[in-house]
Amino acid sequence: METGNLDKVKLIFPFTPSRDDSSFWWKSPLFYPIKYNYAEILEWLVLEGFDIEETDEYLNTPLMEAAESGATDCVRILFEVGADINKVDSCHQNAISKAANLEIVEILLSENDDFSDISDEIRVSLLDVGDEELQLREIKDKSQTLVGNHIYIIGNNGYQNQRVLNETPVYRLNCDSFKIEKIETIGNKPGWISQHKAKFQQPSQIYISGGKLWTQKAYIENSIDYILDLTNFKWSRINS
Repeated sequence: METGNLDKVKLIFPFTPSRDDSSFWWKSPLFYPIKYNYAEILEWLVLEGFDIEETDEYLNTPLMEAAESGATDCVRILFEVGADINKVDSCHQNAISKAANLEIVEILLSENDDFSDISDEIRVSLLDVGDEELQLREIKDKSQTLVGNHIYIIGNNGYQNQRVLNETPVYRLNCDSFKIEKIETIGNKPGWISQHKAKFQQPSQIYISGGKLWTQKAYIENSIDYILDLTNFKWSRINS
């Protein structure tokens, strides 16, 4: 089944041990084509009556395996035949939390608006999908910093008519509701910055370094490091 050739699978399958023979099938035959995203073989096995909810020794279902493997076509097949997206494995993870790419997340959420199980990596990636309140796709060269249940989006290249001298755009995305809000900040702001690096520092700060600053006439290299205090949204410079 790992050859990808459905005709060969159909030819040899009648000569394999019973599907209940655990000494030969140490996990459901459905798992084997999923490894290589052989959707045609998976679909045939499903039509042959193999249980789409049968688990491996870690309680992974075929849908979980497909989601984690990035086997998008296999995910689509299993989803369309009614595989349970809410089942969890031995680590209490479901197919959505295991999803390896955005397309799989979109498939699994097509009839479900619960975003709570999406992994942090996918949450960050979703920033590039867009939002009704703010077209994040247009925000170029921003930094994205995950802090608790929020992602802080700092800086922007932006269009010239959108840039404000000595202002630093800061937005906050709620990872549960995907609502985004503009954050008003005070203090010694970096200015209209882009292409910079940002990292979270305990207990509640975002550290900004590098990048370029807009000066109306041109962009210049930023040589000063900054900290944004998330308790009061106040910027301060770091003395070198």
